[in-house]
Amino acid sequence: MFVHGIAQMMNTGQAPYPVERTLLTTGVLARAMESAYLGHQRVETPELGIRYTPPPQSYYAPGVGS
Repeated sequence: MFVHGIAQMMNTGQAPYPVERTLLTTGVLARAMESAYLGHQRVETPELGIRYTPPPQSYYAPGVGS
């Protein structure tokens, strides 16, 4: 689906999904790995205190649950 997103962006000139989604998923994964490295300690994530409203239609399964 990543290639589909790139093609969609090239065709429309707009990102296929909000950058906040990438920030959240990358940030959560980074902090989970940091927590595991620290012996599964709690790691605060104030940088992830952003608003994100998911779109009504799925980017990964068009027509499914949309």
